[in-house]
Amino acid sequence: MAPHEAVMSPMNDADDINPAHAADSARNRSVDALRVLAASGIVIAHSVGFYASGSLATSMFILSTLARSAVPFFFFIGGWAYARSLRAHGKPALKRRVLRLGVPLAVWWVVSVLALSGLLGVVLEPTRSKAAAALLYAWPAYSLWFFPVAIMLTFVTHVVLSHNILKPALAASWLLFAISVAIATTGPAWYVALVDRFLPMEPVMALYKSLFFWTGATLTGALAATWQPRRQTLSMRACSLVCIACPILIIALYSVPGLFWQGAATGFNLTVLYTALGVSLGILGVARALPRWLDRLAPLSTSSLGVYAVHPLVIDAVVRSCGPDGLTASIPVYIFIPVVLGVTWVLSVLGSRLPTVGKWLF
Repeated sequence: MAPHEAVMSPMNDADDINPAHAADSARNRSVDALRVLAASGIVIAHSVGFYASGSLATSMFILSTLARSAVPFFFFIGGWAYARSLRAHGKPALKRRVLRLGVPLAVWWVVSVLALSGLLGVVLEPTRSKAAAALLYAWPAYSLWFFPVAIMLTFVTHVVLSHNILKPALAASWLLFAISVAIATTGPAWYVALVDRFLPMEPVMALYKSLFFWTGATLTGALAATWQPRRQTLSMRACSLVCIACPILIIALYSVPGLFWQGAATGFNLTVLYTALGVSLGILGVARALPRWLDRLAPLSTSSLGVYAVHPLVIDAVVRSCGPDGLTASIPVYIFIPVVLGVTWVLSVLGSRLPTVGKWLF
């Protein structure tokens, strides 16, 4: 795309989830570099998830948990980018953002359902529960849940910012996060029964893939878009400490024999830790407080949306190629992850270069 075409593109603004179409001078290269790492983290976490837990070393659980910090990071950046876009463009920013998320969701949902139905054992029955799961969680295209949740959070952020209630809403959303994580990790009987009745989904996932978990991260991003340089400096120092402490604590929780599998408290702690890590990385990114060598990854961020959408198809293809003996018996996880990552990034980079289609789907 030529420079003048990028400027004229209707998707050329800060809320564009695909940064390929914004003028380079307007980009935050630290954020773009983190997008690349976060997209790779999602692929790693999902790749590890296809293995039976008994076949994995502790290091794989640690890697997977650290990789999950990509989820709160993406929601944080979504809130930050939308707040900036709303300030720059006003009400039209909402339509632009919803279209930017809705179009790839619709296309990739259809593609994923057709491609993944055999692997996931999906039967699209016309029941109310499955229809609700399909609409709210992009089920059965399991990884696309991010898009409908991000769309709903865009509306939430728009209302909060329009009514100037960001700080009280932020406090309430993090309280809701703590309550939701506690419910998800303890699994009270009433909650399990409620989920089983309405959604064909694990109770933990029903909360994880929802507004209850990620509103706090999104509104924190919106707040970060308003910070002055002095506030950014203070936040950078605190977040730098968090980014050091969280991985150490996550490693400790897994390394103490039996600790991870004993009770709900450890699951609660791990979720809080990787969420704090993801949000802190987001804050360091928007403040441009990361090592400059990371900026070399920024050009790849043009394909980050494609990586998120394409990687389940790549995982499916690799799993199918392993034959009837199963994935664990056929290919070690430390080989599986690089294969999936490499193929996914190659396909996404190539897809992002397609005219018109690349702009919307990658």
